[in-house]
Amino acid sequence: MWTLTKTFEFDAAHRALPHHGGKCSGLHGHTWKVDLRVRGSRLDVDGSSSNMVVDFHDLSRVIKEVSEKYLDHKFLNESLGEESPTSEFLARWLFTQFKTAFPNIHSVEVWESPTSRCEYRE
Repeated sequence: MWTLTKTFEFDAAHRALPHHGGKCSGLHGHTWKVDLRVRGSRLDVDGSSSNMVVDFHDLSRVIKEVSEKYLDHKFLNESLGEESPTSEFLARWLFTQFKTAFPNIHSVEVWESPTSRCEYRE
């Protein structure tokens, strides 16, 4: 079994906890880091993806499309249409976005800071 991880970052603002009494109820931003993991038990046998579970270039292409449209330098409450776009929400949302392109997706891990992260898998 192989597990491939593609890491990417984006900068975005959100008001993640509008009903929370702490600092996170206000508008603020993060440099988010995301680890997209796919798994496979066999390698492609021929073509341009020979001896690969999935081509890292394919992962990068789909990540770029999603990031540019919804995430990078966006206000997540608006771009995702969510009142409370928490790390947990974002991890599940990203998993759903990537699952169509990568049915062998294993998990999505979202880091909102160097010490705070959330992993989602089905």
